[in-house]
Amino acid sequence: MNISTSRTLRGGSLPWLGRCLAVATAACGFVLLLAAPGSAHVGDPPIADNFSGSVTSVSPALPDGVSVEILEFGDRLRLSNAGDEVVSVPGYSSEPYLQIGPEGVLRNENSPATYLNASRDGATSLPERADPLAEPSWVSVSSETAYEWHDHRAHWMSASLPPEVLADPGLTHRVIEWTIPLEIDATTYEVSGVLDWTPPPPGWLSYAILLGLAVVGIAAGWLWRSVRLAAGLLVLACAGSIWHVLSTPLAEGSTGSVVYGLLAVVVPMLVVLGLTFLAVRAARRQPPAGGSGSAPYLIAIASWLLIVQALPDLALLFRSNVSAIGPVWGARLAVLLLLGLGAGLAIGAIGLLRMRAKAVLDMPHEVPAG
Repeated sequence: MNISTSRTLRGGSLPWLGRCLAVATAACGFVLLLAAPGSAHVGDPPIADNFSGSVTSVSPALPDGVSVEILEFGDRLRLSNAGDEVVSVPGYSSEPYLQIGPEGVLRNENSPATYLNASRDGATSLPERADPLAEPSWVSVSSETAYEWHDHRAHWMSASLPPEVLADPGLTHRVIEWTIPLEIDATTYEVSGVLDWTPPPPGWLSYAILLGLAVVGIAAGWLWRSVRLAAGLLVLACAGSIWHVLSTPLAEGSTGSVVYGLLAVVVPMLVVLGLTFLAVRAARRQPPAGGSGSAPYLIAIASWLLIVQALPDLALLFRSNVSAIGPVWGARLAVLLLLGLGAGLAIGAIGLLRMRAKAVLDMPHEVPAG
């Protein structure tokens, strides 16, 4: 290699490579930093499920200001009390468990339900004090007039599917019909509901779309070797990234949890948008089939971040009930674009980088003067 070519490599490829690696490391680290508090949030609510629960009736009718609703496809129950009376929720052995009133929420530390309801599967060792016959030991757990908990009477707890679903998973099944009692001022109310199974969408369709998108991205870099086409596909993936953010519901919980959850979704999108803008600008400044410039590096980094965005939401593609803002098909399409084009362009960018390296090596070089 002559002196001119060596300088070209040092002054062209390596500085851009270093900058892009720094951007990728910082962006991925920031995403992981933001995602950590959200993933550690108690409950880890599902984004999609084949089970779905609902409240069907309350007998007698609850007083004004008191309501019960199902959250997260039946995983949790939420009771809100904006009235003046205290609502009592019995545990699984009819022992006192919760009291929700104008002053907040009290929970009986001697109730087994206090510990069983801490997780979705109820796999919790009970302390010695957990005794349904013991005198209640009330502890204030919230100053709010609403409370959410995993009530195991309302959702399917086993790791295996119900027998009727295993027998015919392609049909809708009524899995549970449940009743949860409430007490208000010596009056007993019965909240009744159901848990249903809905068959998931065909997995082959998602796999076919993912494969098709990935093939297009790979072909742009290895077959057609077009930086401009790859940048255009990245713009299309950006549309999926924006829709992904718009269709993602805000996390529930404390203000800190909501902010962290919002940033964990928005920050990767903003980084991808910035990288895409730079990639398109770089691609327009070079010949249509050229391999020089910074565009291949920018496309590679943006593609990786697209995959990072899509991976936590893969369940949207293979579950019947989806937690999303707007049409479900739109949320699914966004994930398909992120993952399919992200994976395809990540591999296609390798072809563009190889072409770039070859273009640099084939550049005419100067012969040092004797």
